[in-house]
Formats: sequence, C-alpha cells, structure tokens
Amino acid sequence: MWPFSASAARRRRVRSAPTDSRRRRPARRARALEPLETRSLLSGGAAPPALAPGLAPIVPAPPQYYPQPRAVSDPGALVSTDPIWQTARAYQFGPDPQQQLWVMLPADPTGQVDLIVHSGGFHKGQVTSGEINPYAHVDLAQGIAVVSVGYRLLGNATWPAPVDDVAVGIDESLPIVQSLIGRPVTDITETGLSAGGTALALINYSPSYPATTVQPNRIITVSAPLERNATTQHRAIDGFRYSSELTWPKPPRSHVPITLMGTPDDPIAQQNARVSTIGEFSDYLRRYGVRVATFFDHHNPGEHGSVSPDMPIYPDVAAAYRRALTFG
Repeated sequence: MWPFSASAARRRRVRSAPTDSRRRRPARRARALEPLETRSLLSGGAAPPALAPGLAPIVPAPPQYYPQPRAVSDPGALVSTDPIWQTARAYQFGPDPQQQLWVMLPADPTGQVDLIVHSGGFHKGQVTSGEINPYAHVDLAQGIAVVSVGYRLLGNATWPAPVDDVAVGIDESLPIVQSLIGRPVTDITETGLSAGGTALALINYSPSYPATTVQPNRIITVSAPLERNATTQHRAIDGFRYSSELTWPKPPRSHVPITLMGTPDDPIAQQNARVSTIGEFSDYLRRYGVRVATFFDHHNPGEHGSVSPDMPIYPDVAAAYRRALTFG
C-alpha cells in the first residue's frame, strides 16, 4: 500500500505502461527559502545586518503544491448533481481551490484507472463538471477507477500553470488510487476533454512541457486539443496563445497510443501556421510511429459526447469510448 506522497510517486515508476524513454522534467514547484538569518547562523556565520530603513524583508513565495495531497471532508459545492460525486473522495494537492483530485471507485476494482481532465479553454471549467459524468459511468461499469484532475485557471494563474497542475495531479493520483483499492494499478488511461486534451497532448508529446513519472497505456482526447469555439486562436490569454503553443516542429517525446475523438472540423493543433484537423494531427503522430485511432462524432461540436451535462452519453460515442479504453 503506497503512501500519499509526491516523493514516493516519483521514486516508484508505474511499470504497466509502454517503456518509452521519457526524461522527467521537474514540475514548477516554488521552493520556500529559509529566512536569511537562519541560513547564516546554520552555516556558522554571524547574523546578517539589519535592513536599511524603508526596505522590506524578502518574503518567500507560497508553495504551489502541498508535500502530499490532503483529504478534504468539505471540498465545496458540487457542480454536477450526478450521484457518483456524492461518494467520491476529494483531495487537495495545492492551495488553489481548483487543485483538486476527485476519486471514484467501482464496486469491483480491476486495477485500471482513468484520469480525466476537464475542458474550459484553461480559463473556465470545474473538476466536478457534469461533462465528466458520461465517461465516468462507462469506466465505473467496467471496474475502472476514475480520478477527475483539477487545475488552476488562467486569470487566477499564468501560463503554463494549468499544464503543470495536470502533470502534478496525475503523479499524485496513482498512489491514492492504489491505496484505496488495495492493489497495484496495472492499466492507466488519460482522458482529456477539449482543453484537458490539450494539456495531455503537451505533457505526453511536447518536449517543452513537464513529463510525468506516471506513464499511461493510452490517451483519449474528446474535441481536443483545441475545440473550434474554445477561444480565438491568435488571442493571448494570460501569456498563453494557442497559435504558438500548439506547434509540432519536433518528433513527439513519447509514443503513447492515442484515440482522437471529435467532430470532423474540430481544430486539434497548429501546424505549419494553419489550423490542423484531427486527421492532420493523426498524420503527424503516425509519421513518427505513434499508434493513432480516430472517431468522428457527427453530433454538435462542444457537447463532449452527450446532449448536455448530466445527460447519458450518445450510444455511438459510448461504444467508441469503450474501444478507446482498450486501444494500445
């Protein structure tokens, strides 16, 4: 049974996933410095001189993440009214209210887990959003544990805080799930809805963003990495510009298999200074030997697989999602 610690998660690599060679990039954690006087005395020196009048002491920046996730008994109001959230366990992995992990357990866990990241263009959305429900129900019915991974939103944080949070949240999730189900996790899926899919694409395929210690067996994106109406592509939002971040000039960092689900006209990346569709992004990954499956949902874009939040998933989308959960 694993402890709930980020350090343990980093020390123990989950080995159920493909053996890609991936360099661990440290998450951007702020280090709280010891007071200058304490550091001086510990090193054998004299206490530093008093600050000149009018100069304020240096105040360390607050940490971006907790040393280990904290169980939360009252995590706040639920966005969704689906009963699956009433029995979910919530954990806080950082001081921001959005830095939460919500864990849902099936009646008979199989050792599989699906880590789901919500949508919202990185400037809105909730970790308990109803859009997660259809996919969570498919997972739970098959014995797959579910973790909804929250992240800070642009406006309250600057880029690339959302992607950093998703990477840290993924690494913190696995020890929690393994402790709750009482057995090792043997199969890992990462599912991203719209912006959540963008974060997973950057973490897994772009060398410019932090990798995770956890290596997934597969990735599923829904209307992602960029949904058509998520944001104006050339407008900067708190330091983030889709047109500059979603470029793919280099080989992907990993070869994790991916299923791309969305409508035929959903832009999925920026390639060669123009919008790239799911098909074009698939071609990019396939050129480098990444296994790719696609599913074109011909329902209205932006629905993320169901008519509206808290509504059942479309039958064809549910069938495609079940196939995606075994891809790779």
